[in-house]
Amino acid sequence: MHLKLSSASAVVPSSAVTVGANTVALTQVSQSVRMVPRGTDRLPDVNIVDLSVKKRFGSAGLAFEPIMEVFNVMNANTILGAVSVLGPAYNRPNNILGGRLLKLGLNLDF
Repeated sequence: MHLKLSSASAVVPSSAVTVGANTVALTQVSQSVRMVPRGTDRLPDVNIVDLSVKKRFGSAGLAFEPIMEVFNVMNANTILGAVSVLGPAYNRPNNILGGRLLKLGLNLDF
């Protein structure tokens, strides 16, 4: 059996993330000192693949369209944020890309 899709799409965005300025918190004053020039430290590039597939069926005033969308198909776990204050937690990831997500839906027209 051969199924002809009425719509299929893929999204492959790519971006780079720059870590904020690395600073040292001074204990005697409320001042921050930049230790590394801004933009020196970079996080890994974010590369994700999202897919969407849908097929429209219809007859006599009733149409339905099942939809399947998959986000983060390759299940990337790229670091999106890291601690930039110098100390024991320096450069520790504090935010990562969410896992793979499957979304199923149905549109009805009557």
